[in-house]
Amino acid sequence: MLRKIVMATVVVIGFTGTSAFAQDTFTDEDLKTYAVVMKWAEGQKKEMGAAYNGWIKESEQIGAKKFSEMRKAHKKGELDAVEATEEEKQAFADIQAKNDEQKGKFKETFTAKIKDEIGVGLYNKLKKALKTDTDLKARYDGVMASLDEDSESEADDSGSTGN
Repeated sequence: MLRKIVMATVVVIGFTGTSAFAQDTFTDEDLKTYAVVMKWAEGQKKEMGAAYNGWIKESEQIGAKKFSEMRKAHKKGELDAVEATEEEKQAFADIQAKNDEQKGKFKETFTAKIKDEIGVGLYNKLKKALKTDTDLKARYDGVMASLDEDSESEADDSGSTGN
């Protein structure tokens, strides 16, 4: 579901970008700018997934197994066929509503970050080029790895006690 939201955002942004792409060259700074936003998005997706799973586990009205059954039926448009108490139905609806709200906020923020931090044109060009240009993908992977190293060293630094 989240993947669909991100893809819909990309499509909407794509319509506002340029339609014909020449073979572009991208600077390391372009790659880093793109990577920073993508790294943020990855982190947000993990946090959203953890929150969603937490809501399910913490619910006293519906168990994880029943929730999973209801979610599968809901995706097929067959939710009414699932035997569930009113409390389970309400818990399912409440969790789904909270999840839809967090997805909406993510989409809004992600779109704003693309527009404000990367630029729609650069975002679309890079996204497309990364799918086909293996050299560019290797450079991008290197930038992402360096961001991972930077965040790990920051975590190590913040965890030190100064003894």
